[in-house]
Amino acid sequence: TGSGKTALAVGGCRYADGRGLYLVATKELQRQYANGYGVVGVYGRGNFFCPEVGVPAAVCGECEYPPRCPYGRQLEAGRASDEVVGNYALYAWQENLGRRDLVVFDEGDIAAETIMSSLSLEVGMECRSLSDIEEYVAASSGDQVLVAQFERAKREHWRIVLLQDKTVMRASHVPLRLVPNGLVVMSATMIPELIAEQFSLDDYTVLELPSNISPD
Repeated sequence: TGSGKTALAVGGCRYADGRGLYLVATKELQRQYANGYGVVGVYGRGNFFCPEVGVPAAVCGECEYPPRCPYGRQLEAGRASDEVVGNYALYAWQENLGRRDLVVFDEGDIAAETIMSSLSLEVGMECRSLSDIEEYVAASSGDQVLVAQFERAKREHWRIVLLQDKTVMRASHVPLRLVPNGLVVMSATMIPELIAEQFSLDDYTVLELPSNISPD
């Protein structure tokens, strides 16, 4: 804490003239990147409402009204920007934010858990297979959010977990996306070996910095 991790990540990306994606767990941290460093914030579907059909963007599929879609407009602004700050849920659901040279997981100690919790889909009955879940979702056409999530979920490999009277679909692994050149995982409270195991990283370097905040 206080060593300047965020400034190093942003500064390093700018020094290399790269396109950066910074990922955080909360909107407050997104605002810190936006206000402190001028990074463009991109927020998830749940924060937007479609003015054309009167539904939350979370239930939308392919948009028929791109010029007026507030969610789509901010995604386009993010794709056009060299620096974007998003949250882990946005990253988990594989929204296209364009090519990125550097991806930074801020608060990296919770990155894997947060991504995996985002990549889960709960249905209210016991299902034994993916086809069972497909039938359940098809019969739940009134639940537009569930149907839309399931359609987006088809991009992932899933495992099925039975929890008492309900079923949870979870991604089979933590995805690493958009990291052709570099991934930085940073946190004041993490065990590097555990992070490497969670993301199946074989080749990595650990950089440890002293805090400039006195324990007293």
